Amino acid sequence: MGCDREDAPCPRERILVNAVGDVAAIGADGPAGILHNAELSGRKQGGESLLLGLPGSQLVEFDHGGVSTLATLWKMVCPSGRMIRLERTSAHRGVPTSPERLGANPNRPVTGQVEKITPRMTLQPTLPALFATRASSANLRPVVRAMAACAVIVTVEPLLLMLLTRCFHLSLLQEGLADGLLLLLFLVPTLCFALIRPLEQQVARGEALAAELAQSRERLEDRVAERSAELHAANQRIQQSLEKLERSHRDLVVLREMGALLQVCRDMAEAEPLLQGFVRRLFPNESGAVYLFRASRNVLERAVEWGDAHEAVTLAPEDCWALRSGQTYSVAAGEAKPLCAHVQEKGRPTTLCIPLAAHGELSGLLVLSKLAAPGQEDGRPMEETVTSLAAATGQKIALALSNLRLREKLRDQAIRDPLTRLYNRRYFEESFERELARAERRGACVGLIILDVDHFKTFNDTSSHQGGDVVLQNVGQLMMRAARSEDIPCRYGGEEFALLLSEAPLDVVLARAERLRKSVESLQATLRGQLLSRVTISAGVAVYPQHGTTQSELIRAADRALYDAKAQGRNRVVVAQTPGENEREASLIGAEIEGS
Repeated sequence: MGCDREDAPCPRERILVNAVGDVAAIGADGPAGILHNAELSGRKQGGESLLLGLPGSQLVEFDHGGVSTLATLWKMVCPSGRMIRLERTSAHRGVPTSPERLGANPNRPVTGQVEKITPRMTLQPTLPALFATRASSANLRPVVRAMAACAVIVTVEPLLLMLLTRCFHLSLLQEGLADGLLLLLFLVPTLCFALIRPLEQQVARGEALAAELAQSRERLEDRVAERSAELHAANQRIQQSLEKLERSHRDLVVLREMGALLQVCRDMAEAEPLLQGFVRRLFPNESGAVYLFRASRNVLERAVEWGDAHEAVTLAPEDCWALRSGQTYSVAAGEAKPLCAHVQEKGRPTTLCIPLAAHGELSGLLVLSKLAAPGQEDGRPMEETVTSLAAATGQKIALALSNLRLREKLRDQAIRDPLTRLYNRRYFEESFERELARAERRGACVGLIILDVDHFKTFNDTSSHQGGDVVLQNVGQLMMRAARSEDIPCRYGGEEFALLLSEAPLDVVLARAERLRKSVESLQATLRGQLLSRVTISAGVAVYPQHGTTQSELIRAADRALYDAKAQGRNRVVVAQTPGENEREASLIGAEIEGS
């Protein structure tokens, strides 16, 4: 920029300069403008003001004194580019002015800085640098430090112009000066770009991070939900397994209890009600029955039944597919398989037949049935748990029945005569004592019949011992037919038999003995197809408590009556005498002996 002292600034510019006090013009590539005191003279410089960025504003240059001062300052600038500041006192038109502070930029020799030092300004601290960019921070920092009332900073990348000054807007300049109003004007053409862009980048990075976090959270939530579902399903499976184990444990406890009690039963009559209670507990949702073979082994008889099913009372082995094959046989409702003939349930229930076998011997049949749910055409087979439980129950029942029958067989051999199948004398005497005790408690009668085969030695002599055995077997069969279920027929010894009748008075016992005598008299025993001799019996009858109160008294009374029957010609029944009659008879016999 050149200097022209003839031109003076216009009043508008002077007013603006005087109002500003300190002016700094800074270019895009560093400090390149003028900082002018309001008292300095100068002339107009065309172009736009970098200070305010407003058309019509002018810059004012230094006078010759200021230029010479700047020339001196240029030589004093250090190589680092820092601006050198000096203070001087100048004179205008011969009149000394207030002290001034001068500064110069070595890169722009026609520009500089002049600051009027006033008493107020000497007390005012220098403003610090507000911003310093990469390209111009080293040059801008000294300029900003030198400014007291005005700071103009221009950054290079990007351009940032910021004005802090005591100034008024141009349209309100005169009114502002009249009222003494101070206006702080911020021109931020690129401030938002410079500040907001990093913020936007930070916000963008934050949004990206938030989006990534949201996605991670969604994935984590999905994973948590998936794992929760898996854990819930696993928990349900574990719960079902625990319930299944608990049911299995309860069933095993019931099976163990059933097996233990069945082992101590004396006979099937005692075992059947016990068995019915246990199968109801084991299969509460099913119906069923337990069949047992009769002694003939050609018919099975229903021993236990529970639920709503109505199974046949008896069945032949050919009526059940399980008995035919010797394996478990199941039919689901609606399944195209033949149904066992013994199933009498209306419709086609789901059935399960399990043969009861133990130690290689088939002893019975376990049958389970269950109707399909209403509206369900095709039924389902028995559940696996029910099938396995039924198989285990069948094994327990079969084993218990086998052991029970074995014990019955051993016990039967111990208490029965092997030839006649009547009770032996030992069992007879044990039962006699038990019946007498019961009769005494109830005030009832007990009848006793003792009989003997007439001329039995003749059968042994004429037909050998085999003929005698045939006679004994036939008499034993007749006694079993004549006896009631509560009576006890017994082979007392040799060809002598006894029949104990529970709660039977004398007339009933006498009638039973007479009927038995007639049955034996009409007996036709054969040996190897040959008819044996006529068989007859003699019998003596005694009744508790008429003929005695103890077992020995009753046996002696009945035995004496038997001898009387033989003495009277055999093939007859004689009632024992009472104890009083025996005493009178004994006294008469004694008198006859003394008289003789």
